[in-house]
Amino acid sequence: MLHFTGVGVIFFFLLSGYILSMVYLRDDEVVTPRKFWTARLARIYPLYFLTIFVAAIYSFLTRFPRLGFRRELVGVGALFLEHVFLLQHWFPQLVSLNFPTWSVSTEAFYYLLFPWIGVALGHRSTRTSLAIALVVCLSIEALIWRGIDGPDCHFKPVLELRYFVAGIVIAKCHVSLMHWQEGNRWLIHYGALLCLVCLCALLVMFEFHDALGLDRFPDPIEIVTCSVLILSCASGNRWVTRVFAPSWLVILGESSYGLYLLHVPVYVYTMGRLGPHPGHLAFTLYVVGTTALSVVSFYFFETPSRRFVLRFFSTRTRESIAEASIAQ
Repeated sequence: MLHFTGVGVIFFFLLSGYILSMVYLRDDEVVTPRKFWTARLARIYPLYFLTIFVAAIYSFLTRFPRLGFRRELVGVGALFLEHVFLLQHWFPQLVSLNFPTWSVSTEAFYYLLFPWIGVALGHRSTRTSLAIALVVCLSIEALIWRGIDGPDCHFKPVLELRYFVAGIVIAKCHVSLMHWQEGNRWLIHYGALLCLVCLCALLVMFEFHDALGLDRFPDPIEIVTCSVLILSCASGNRWVTRVFAPSWLVILGESSYGLYLLHVPVYVYTMGRLGPHPGHLAFTLYVVGTTALSVVSFYFFETPSRRFVLRFFSTRTRESIAEASIAQ
């Protein structure tokens, strides 16, 4: 399961770089940092802040009877401020208020750099961008191979930057393919087959990494597989489009950020009280209830909050609601 989760994180970091590049870099337009950061803040921060605020209150109320009011107020307050400024993945030894938010901390670092690294890669030739991304990925792989990526590493977001950079280059390659008539026609024709092959490859990696004595497959293999999967899903192939076209699937996709941030707190506040073996019925209700809550969150909290933040800062964004949701 850890391997599957790791591949999923790689995929979504790649996807984030891809979507943002397709939105902001396709026409060689200038990326205004303030507008870009405001658009990203409006999308990810309202629900993020709400979850860490509730988690901080819950942590304080459950721990201060044992540890003391003043001591716990200072401890939880410091932890809350760390999360407010999205620093938790830079200090992995500290307790997390909501574990999945480590990736939001990492994404915030990517967003901070995107107006420069995105433009630097997106406005160069495809070959040059590929070469730069290859150097970045291999350099980071070499550092990790030497054991620099330990459990107490304070710059993991820097090491994981290779995924976001690869996502930017995927977008660059896709745009080049669309301008190359024969290549674009080939991608559209074989998009469904490529998608199926990549999904099968990921399934094989998930099932057989233990048998091969691996904690997980090497990052370059997973990056390439996930990259081709993204290209195949965006190929315009009619079969792929049909698979992802149903409105209920679109709704689940838009609500995925809410599901990601809410599933752990909801589990702690509900399933965690039922003991180590809550039963199938309880778990089914948890899954259905959390999914429904994420949909409600998207339509009645995240979307209105996003619009409010954009209006407050007088910012118009290039991101549609769908693009903003996927790029989360």
